[in-house]
Amino acid sequence: MTFTMGADPEFMLVDDKGHIHSAIGIVEGTSEQRLKIKSHQFYYDNVLAECAIAPGNSRKKVIDSFRECFEIYAAIVEEHKLKLLPRAFHEYDESELKHEDARRVGCSIDRCAYKVQDTEPPKDIIAKSNIRSGGGHLHLGSQSVLEEWCFFTAPTVVLMDLFLGFPSLYIDHDPTSAARRKIYGQAGRYRIKEYGLEYRTLSNFWLASPKLVGLMYDLSEFVLDIVDKRFGDFCKADFDKYTSEDPSKAYKYKYDAKKVRKAIDTSTKDDELLDYALSKMPKGLAADLRSFTKPVQYDMYKEWGL
Repeated sequence: MTFTMGADPEFMLVDDKGHIHSAIGIVEGTSEQRLKIKSHQFYYDNVLAECAIAPGNSRKKVIDSFRECFEIYAAIVEEHKLKLLPRAFHEYDESELKHEDARRVGCSIDRCAYKVQDTEPPKDIIAKSNIRSGGGHLHLGSQSVLEEWCFFTAPTVVLMDLFLGFPSLYIDHDPTSAARRKIYGQAGRYRIKEYGLEYRTLSNFWLASPKLVGLMYDLSEFVLDIVDKRFGDFCKADFDKYTSEDPSKAYKYKYDAKKVRKAIDTSTKDDELLDYALSKMPKGLAADLRSFTKPVQYDMYKEWGL
């Protein structure tokens, strides 16, 4: 199916000594008044350096757009001798939290695909602690999502968990990601947006390399094709059978969706469940995903040529 992919990643800012700094006073834009350069938007959200990457409608255009955005952002923070850091979790020094915006909770309400209800952001953690986390939310634009799937977005997000959220436990090698999932990025988190669907479970690890961005594009395309019934009897969607008690009933899959949810939320790997997910993918895509399970730490600046 035809779709677009963008993202609104949150980065931390680090100096050459490894000290992590607030983005307040470094990035000119705010969530309400964003700095717009080319088709991208740059701003700080709380102490994090966030951006809205212009979406692309093909794998190549997506990677090109991400690269262009990161080149611009790297130049912005380089003026302050800082670098973008795709890190999921950090406890900031008190000296970095003096500005009033550092205690401001700017997140809107999420929806949970398993409860099919709104969930509030962890306001007390932001307001009363020094803990901050960085996400890598996927923006998937599709008229099918808006016009045809409509209220059936929740079962789509459950499949995103099976094929993206859960496998990310194996390809996300950031040791701080487990701590993030305790406050943000739980299973099945999404928002319905004017362009389609925002999948909010992933951390920012996949922004570190164009290879990972390409993988996320391929996995997203695979899921959206399933829901668009392009795979015939392989996995026909039957949204009328979807229930929050057993969301996998929406598909002809024999797996425990609750098990997927618990694995993501507790950062628990399950090789049998991973093998199941891989077995449902095209062989080439499954092989690509498995190749990323090797514990490699990607240097964002080297990977993107920043």
